[in-house]
Amino acid sequence: MKQFKLNFSRTMTAWKLLAKEQPNLMISTLLLSLSNALFPYITIYLSAQIINTIANALNRETLVQQIILTIALTAGTTIIKAVIKRYSNAQRDLFMYSREQILVTKLSSLDYADLDRQYVYDLYSQIKQNENWSGMGLYHTIELFENYITSLVTVFTALILSLPLFTITTVQSNAYAWINHPMVIAVLIAVMLLITLLSSFINNISEKNTVKMADSARLANRLYQYFSEYTTNKDNATDSRMYDQFNTILTVMVSDCNNAFSVNGIFARRAKTCTGFLIGLSQSISVLLTTVVYLYVCLKAWINNIPIGSVTLYIATITQCFTALQQLFDTVSKTNVNGEFLKNVYDLLNMENKMYQGSLTTEKRLDNNYEIEFRDVSFHYPDSDTMVLSHINLKFNVGSKLALVGENGSGKTTLIKLLCRLYDPSEGEILLNGINIRKYNYIEYMNIFSIVFQDFKLFALPLDENVATSTDTDDSKVIQCLQQAGFDTSTSILHNGLKTYLYKDVDESGIQISGGEAQKIAIARCLYKDAPFIILDEPTAALDPLSEIEIYEKFNDLVDNKTAVYISHRLSSCKFADEIAVFDQGQIIQFGNHHSLLQDHTGKYYEMWQAQAQYYQ
Repeated sequence: MKQFKLNFSRTMTAWKLLAKEQPNLMISTLLLSLSNALFPYITIYLSAQIINTIANALNRETLVQQIILTIALTAGTTIIKAVIKRYSNAQRDLFMYSREQILVTKLSSLDYADLDRQYVYDLYSQIKQNENWSGMGLYHTIELFENYITSLVTVFTALILSLPLFTITTVQSNAYAWINHPMVIAVLIAVMLLITLLSSFINNISEKNTVKMADSARLANRLYQYFSEYTTNKDNATDSRMYDQFNTILTVMVSDCNNAFSVNGIFARRAKTCTGFLIGLSQSISVLLTTVVYLYVCLKAWINNIPIGSVTLYIATITQCFTALQQLFDTVSKTNVNGEFLKNVYDLLNMENKMYQGSLTTEKRLDNNYEIEFRDVSFHYPDSDTMVLSHINLKFNVGSKLALVGENGSGKTTLIKLLCRLYDPSEGEILLNGINIRKYNYIEYMNIFSIVFQDFKLFALPLDENVATSTDTDDSKVIQCLQQAGFDTSTSILHNGLKTYLYKDVDESGIQISGGEAQKIAIARCLYKDAPFIILDEPTAALDPLSEIEIYEKFNDLVDNKTAVYISHRLSSCKFADEIAVFDQGQIIQFGNHHSLLQDHTGKYYEMWQAQAQYYQ
């Protein structure tokens, strides 16, 4: 009972959330539930009246009126129900997107430090896999809401309509007087309740097996989805063809991914044994209920205790009543099961942001006179004790061009993430104009940076919206930034100008662009933001040598009086930087300009320079 209270509370919380996020969904579901519960009784009741009229040989006019009324109400309720169902289906289709929006909105509002954790990724993945393989989770609460309303209203209405069956006590023969005895009626009701409860109890046991199989099903679904997306991604086509990966992947999909759902999988095995037997037993017991109802009602009609037409009324209402009771008990069971899946949803939605947001306004200086200082900064990621950066001391001012170089994993990108306050330092502090950056308003502080990361993303949207990252674009500024980044805006492939879509995911007339072109667009996006700090992480990695030289030769014009920080593995590009910080194992081991660092033949910078230069000499 304690566990059910917890899971029902989770379900109630979901209903409140959905009522807030999509109130029309709850209204349409309520209307559909009421129509499902009440409308069948209209036809049942009127049909019984028609049969009684015929059986009692009443006048033809009454019969015609009843038939016309039955046809009219049946047609009217059918139309109303169809409209309600269409409305409800439309709202549920919207919910397919809005429930995703609820999760994505939460993810986008999380501290980046949490968003970047494997735990959060796994949690979100589990939520999606639960929905994919079983429909359990937030979406299933709508079905539970509908079932609760439908079953409760059905039971209440059936009790009212079937009440005369147990209160009419007139019997022509004393031999059948026992049929109306209160004890007989009580035993009959108890038997029907027992059958209903037993069927629901057995069904409940089979439902619990769903939870036991969840881990296997989630893993299988996750693997299947991964390999399906891999094999349909055109970027993987060359590797797949050259290394015959399709056959390998298909083998893995059949042996691993489909295992839980295959003919020999866990679901099939359980269906052949325990679970399948319980489901069949539950359905068989339900047939006993119908048998008992038919025997009792027909016997009362046979002894003229009730009109012959009322047989259909009472059989239908009692059957509806106990079917609804069984649905109610099953819904209670499903609420308990679904609550376990809702736990993952609330684990994500209830995550609290711990990063201090700050309150100071970031000074908007026309001269872009900003100074950044790293003061004895050390850092380790939340799920690790290993220091990625150790005692970093670094200062740079407006207009300076700083290059960060070093081997992979030496801490360069991590320093940038700390600078942009995606993470907070584990030790030490970062200062902007002498003030700890934690004290500045978080959003305002982030707006002073314009960044191109290695793993930047372009969208399957028009070119101008990709540059402006907005539907409200300044076309002249977009063209200027694209040209500054070396992107040819006059090319014939831009068949619709700046409104040409990138890629074909959204618009079939979209263009496919190369990695180098994508990188130029990303640089143009960075310039469009016009922030005082420009940060480029491997800005020319996908460019050819001539385009790379062109970018760096114009670098001074690109950044103007802004502060530029860029990470590069091509040391030839560092000649354009004012200062170079050389990283190794999370520490700055050298600092200076290109020429001074090359003078130290024992230093790391000289070693890396010679390693690259030997291929060009």
